[in-house]
Amino acid sequence: MFTPAPGAPYIESNIYVGENRLDVGSTISRDGSLDAEIHLRIHKASTAFRTLEKRLWCDCDISVKTKISFYSTCVHSALLYSSECLTTQRRHLKQLERFHQKCLRRILNVKWQQLTSDTDILGKAGCLSIKAMVMRNRLRKVGHVRMEDEAA
Repeated sequence: MFTPAPGAPYIESNIYVGENRLDVGSTISRDGSLDAEIHLRIHKASTAFRTLEKRLWCDCDISVKTKISFYSTCVHSALLYSSECLTTQRRHLKQLERFHQKCLRRILNVKWQQLTSDTDILGKAGCLSIKAMVMRNRLRKVGHVRMEDEAA
C-alpha cells in the first residue's frame, strides 16, 4: 500500500463523465495545508489582473469607480473563490491582502514612495479588506446552511 510523504501535494484522481474529464476546483494537500490553494488563487487573480492591464488599468479615460467595479468583478472572483469554505490562517490572509493592496495601488496609481497606508488605499478605493470580504462571504454562506434539529 502506498503511503504519501507528509506535506505531499494532493494528487487528484481522474474522474470522467463519458469522455469528459472533470476538473477539480481546489487544491488542498494531504495534511490539510492551504498553501497551494492560496498560491493558485493569487496566480489566477494575477492573470485576470494582467489581462486587463493595457485596456483598463492604464486607460486614463476610464473612471476609478469603473476600474474598481471591474476589479471587484473579475479579480475578486478569482482571488476569493471558495473562501467561505476555507479555514485560512493569518499568514494566508496576509498573502491575499498583500496582493489586494498591490492591485488597488496600481489602479489608483499610488506609488510606494508616497507612503500611503493600506487603510487610506482601501478608503480611496471604497473597498473592504480581504479579511472583511472573507468574513462577509462566510456569513453569507451561513444564511444558506440549515441545521436539522437533533431533537426531532
